[in-house]
Amino acid sequence: MTVNLTLPVSALRASGSANPYLSTNMMSKPVDTVIHGVESMLKEPYGCCQQTFYTTVPIVAGLYYLKQTRTLTEQQKQSGHRFLSIGLYI
Repeated sequence: MTVNLTLPVSALRASGSANPYLSTNMMSKPVDTVIHGVESMLKEPYGCCQQTFYTTVPIVAGLYYLKQTRTLTEQQKQSGHRFLSIGLYI
């Protein structure tokens, strides 16, 4: 791909430069949804042993992600820990 750039007449000779930059999203829609919807993973566990397991594990992953990205709020932390306690108790 070729892009022609025209510098203004007032520019110093041989002083112009450009650096190409390409940005793409290589993540699939489900992964993108998980990353941007982590808070939705923090919900109260319920049901039988298997259902409780499948609703508790995402809480651990969600809290870990929010902590690692330094976006974990105090409310999320409290809710997550409360839900983990419920999930581990059931």
